[in-house]
Amino acid sequence: TGPGSAQCTSCTLASRPYVLLATDAISGLPLPDLPGRCVSEAECPYGTFPDRVSRVCTSCAPGCRECTGGSSSECTACAPHACALSTCPASRKPFLLTSACASACPSGTFKASAPDQLGVTVHKCQACDQSCATCSGPGALACNMCRAGTARMGPACVAVCPVGEYVHGAGVCRQCAGSCGACDSTGASRCTACTSVSSLPFLHTRAVGGTVDLAGSCVATFASGLFASASGRCEPCHSSCSSCTASASSACTSCASCAI
Repeated sequence: TGPGSAQCTSCTLASRPYVLLATDAISGLPLPDLPGRCVSEAECPYGTFPDRVSRVCTSCAPGCRECTGGSSSECTACAPHACALSTCPASRKPFLLTSACASACPSGTFKASAPDQLGVTVHKCQACDQSCATCSGPGALACNMCRAGTARMGPACVAVCPVGEYVHGAGVCRQCAGSCGACDSTGASRCTACTSVSSLPFLHTRAVGGTVDLAGSCVATFASGLFASASGRCEPCHSSCSSCTASASSACTSCASCAI
């Protein structure tokens, strides 16, 4: 628009091919150069991007502090706002969510903040750890709620509760009953294994005859018609045995009253 170096409408230098136009840069910061100057790609100011077709530092979409193009889905940083510390109205979108600006971070993400190159704090939505449904920060120890198929163990979410615990109905790892070495999700006292060093080392796996159903209980000794297997389970004797040391008919220590 004139002979001066700040009056360009196009540029020829390979090192400074972009024209800096008057811009409505969202950051509100002073422009590093006067409009009409030729600048390098890196010198296009905040709120603009180097348009390689028009060779102009072109404004980002409204709300973008930095961008790679003019679309609202090409943001790399969003214009900061004080509402990021509390709750933002729909009209304020200070959080970068993938490559667009959002007014809040959705479930499965958390708010993360960091200063940019000019020291201005910018905000983004960062994905929670894969075990979390919601979280307060990065890593598996920051879960607020666990994803389906996992259970909460302290501050973390786990696929399997540790030995000696079971998945409670609320999706939390709870301690099995004192006599259980392991138990299942039907309850703390529904044992699947017993502690061999306790006073109740044998696991009843089923009811026998007319006895009370002790399945899932740890007992001090096994009832008549049962024997202790190598795994510590109370297993039934052969049908010909009244008592036994193993499941085979040849392992009877006493015979059933009707056996010949």
